[in-house]
Amino acid sequence: MLRRALPAIRARIAGIWGERDAFMGARLEECRLVLASAQGDLDWRVIEGAGHWVTYEAAEQVNAALLELLAR
Repeated sequence: MLRRALPAIRARIAGIWGERDAFMGARLEECRLVLASAQGDLDWRVIEGAGHWVTYEAAEQVNAALLELLAR
């Protein structure tokens, strides 16, 4: 479903993931490639040591990344 929806997105796409995400950890590169196929200059960030709740587990790092993304 995501692959079909991506071509219609006109906004900038970015991703912030926890390295140890229980759902996508082993498939992070695959996920990055899917998103990058829709937007070649995808801003993709992986927070080392964090899991699925990356915004809670690494709040300072995520907040800094979000501020960088929003400043663009």
